[in-house]
Amino acid sequence: MRRRATAAAHVFTCAVLIASALSSCKRETCDFQAERLTADTPKAQYQVTIEKHNGRQVARVTNWYEQNAYALSRGKELYSSLNCVGCHAHGGGGMGPALTDANWTYGSDPGELYGSIMYGRPNGMPAFHEKMQEEEAWELAAYVRSLAGLTPKQAAPGRSDEMHAPPPPATKPEQTPKDSIVADHRPD
Repeated sequence: MRRRATAAAHVFTCAVLIASALSSCKRETCDFQAERLTADTPKAQYQVTIEKHNGRQVARVTNWYEQNAYALSRGKELYSSLNCVGCHAHGGGGMGPALTDANWTYGSDPGELYGSIMYGRPNGMPAFHEKMQEEEAWELAAYVRSLAGLTPKQAAPGRSDEMHAPPPPATKPEQTPKDSIVADHRPD
């Protein structure tokens, strides 16, 4: 009888120790999804700042989706599903301009890309404002910038899923777009 009581006490003690050890563990939380915008949420996925350049005020847009691996991955999915590949190939260009070099016809700033995606451009770039939501356009703009190595390396997709594709976006060397109003602007 005494053995049973001692064994039960040991089991109970072990159970209490295990429960307290498990409850005291604090796991790191990882946010794999970009925060969705709603009508009640302020549009905090981008930020507009005004900078001075050669005596002129220049609006500079920071797209926070560029710092989120999940948002960049969603942008890559949109790039394929909206058939951007049909004109721009996998960033190397086709009948549409290349997106992996430093020559950007309408600008490489996130706001300029957002405008191109949502409202189109003359000579072939269709408007997608009726086919996608605002946050999707920001995700797509972030992915397009990652193709040229203009996003932070820690968030850019590390590999490409195509069989014979160029090197992954995260491995591209940093470059400054030639069209940039503020030539020395670099991603954080």
